[in-house]
Amino acid sequence: MKCLVTTVSQHTNQPVPDVLREFGRYLFQTFVVSYQHFIVAAPDAFSFLNSVHDYIHVEVKKLYADAELPHFYMERPDAQTLRMVYESN
Repeated sequence: MKCLVTTVSQHTNQPVPDVLREFGRYLFQTFVVSYQHFIVAAPDAFSFLNSVHDYIHVEVKKLYADAELPHFYMERPDAQTLRMVYESN
């Protein structure tokens, strides 16, 4: 992922934080379209993101029992910050 972000940054002449921010906006817009019922049920974006592992991945496992899903560890250092640690094979 770091290589991908760095390459996009170099090809677009945008700083890495800007590339990540734009990808986050794109991804969240995709979530809103594809998972609107989850978005509406969550009081805020942090709550939605926090629910991904414990709810959405459980539902994916029901459909695809052999799926190897990533794991997210969440940290909330303050009210304006959510740190997601992504772990995947």
